[in-house]
Amino acid sequence: MKRFKPYQQKGNARSMAKMTVEVADKIAQEKVQRDREAFGNIAIRTIVAASMITLHDEFGFGSKRLQRYQDRMEEHLECINSRVITLQELEETTKRMEEKANLNLKEKTEYTEWREEKMNNLR
Repeated sequence: MKRFKPYQQKGNARSMAKMTVEVADKIAQEKVQRDREAFGNIAIRTIVAASMITLHDEFGFGSKRLQRYQDRMEEHLECINSRVITLQELEETTKRMEEKANLNLKEKTEYTEWREEKMNNLR
């Protein structure tokens, strides 16, 4: 009985190693993307929950109004996620809303600068 001999060609080990590294890089990139999405989902849920608690405790929103708020928030977030509206357009809309409602939403804080630095490191 003959023993099986794997096909060997000069440079085959190198090309296999290169393919292995490429596959490992692709897997790592996919993991970073999944982690980024998971972090985004956690952040969104936290913000929506905190705002719903505030609307209920401070402004007396009941279950119907809270549900309407949550539904609208999900619509807005889906528009951003599906790129119907860009982050730049959202920023411009927010600035117009600030002017119209005489609000002052702080653009930069120590936390947002830290978060932006961490997100840039993930890219």
